[in-house]
Amino acid sequence: EKKWSLEYFVREFGDAIVDFYPYNMAKHDTHPYLSRMDESIRELQSPSGRYPHDPYSPGTYLQWNVKPEDWDRLLLDTRLPYSFRRDEEWLHAIFDDALRAEYTKRVHWRMMLVGSKGAGMFVFMDVLQTSSWQAQVLGAKKWFLCAPEQSAYLYG
Repeated sequence: EKKWSLEYFVREFGDAIVDFYPYNMAKHDTHPYLSRMDESIRELQSPSGRYPHDPYSPGTYLQWNVKPEDWDRLLLDTRLPYSFRRDEEWLHAIFDDALRAEYTKRVHWRMMLVGSKGAGMFVFMDVLQTSSWQAQVLGAKKWFLCAPEQSAYLYG
């Protein structure tokens, strides 16, 4: 078994609560179902019919806002460059554990997305004006980047 397989996440983090999108997030007003990670992964692998289906928005995905203690466990399996780990110093210098957990949850500081073929999201602007990085573990992803002056056209 590969370390970061779906089975690994079911076994190690199955009780984590995730945002589950059974029919994509192609529209900006799509809302997730809160679900356990193990249930969402099973639904992603083999849809049960329990959730509504939209034939015009194929693809299913889940978004996991990773808690600090789970992030620490995940870091044991990675070799991130130091510059990607430095935020931890900043978070610990500013917040106590409880506030750090609340802050990282509210601003989606660390998240993991798992999607099926065709999964996607509407075009959006980072309203927090932060920077981020992405590690693509498997599959492919298309990005559309727009200049800041184009932001007025994103939600038309």
